[in-house]
Amino acid sequence: MIIAERADENRVSFRILRFANEHTMPILTKSIDMLRTVPVPLGGFIALLKNNAVRAITAGETRPPWHRILSVVSVKTPIPLIFLFFVGLLLSGQLPEFKRRRLYMFGSVPIIIFAVSIVLGIAPMVRYVLPMYPFVAIVAAAGIRGIGEIRGIWGKIVISLLLLWHIVGTFQAYPHFISYANELGGPRGKRYEILSDSNLDWGQALPDLARYVEAKKIGKVKFSYFGRDDAGAYGLPAVTPYGSWRFEEICAFQTQVFDPKLTRKATVISVSNWYYCGYNREEVYRKEHIWDVVADSLLVF
Repeated sequence: MIIAERADENRVSFRILRFANEHTMPILTKSIDMLRTVPVPLGGFIALLKNNAVRAITAGETRPPWHRILSVVSVKTPIPLIFLFFVGLLLSGQLPEFKRRRLYMFGSVPIIIFAVSIVLGIAPMVRYVLPMYPFVAIVAAAGIRGIGEIRGIWGKIVISLLLLWHIVGTFQAYPHFISYANELGGPRGKRYEILSDSNLDWGQALPDLARYVEAKKIGKVKFSYFGRDDAGAYGLPAVTPYGSWRFEEICAFQTQVFDPKLTRKATVISVSNWYYCGYNREEVYRKEHIWDVVADSLLVF
């Protein structure tokens, strides 16, 4: 749906619908209802563009640099997939005309999505361009077939190596697929230097932190958690409840005591909080004081 079903009087669509009802404008009312109820191809991406335009107009949000989404996608997409996508486009000229037109159609979709994201200044989050990946995979599959048919045995060897690369990278990322980055992203423990938010840290590492605290025999933890999950369900209880929408409460430290007899203490900050809450600018939490990284997304001081 282009307009998500959510009751919120502050939403522009809600205000427009209320205005239409108050002034008896059935065409406008039906148009809003249709956008809320009728599925359309790439409706989620269209909704993203709509929301981005609304925020830019109503809230005056600053546009990110145009190259930021390019660098993020380059790091968050497996290199073999990127290579095979462009190979598929290059080898499409050797296909019959009707197959070539179809491949160009599939190949144009991710290019258009990517270009629109840059032009409209979409936030540099790979989740905002996810609709392009099925089309990238289709063109990449054509690239595999093209290499295999045209280059003979050496083509098959190249394909095997690329697929092996892709498989190994998948297993290495398991189970932390949200924080996945290809070899351009550098060591896993350093990805926080170039990625944040849903590109790296969306509050998914609570089970890893619980295991880490137990393994390291840490008795007390100060934890600033980026997320709305209840960490207490993972063995990380705190006096202050989790799940707040308030920025100051998300940033706040929650003290957790696991075993008073253990003297070891630690401060843990989610990567997203480290940036958004400004902890990275505080002397005590600067990069040089990080002594461990849990599940790619939690910084230990």
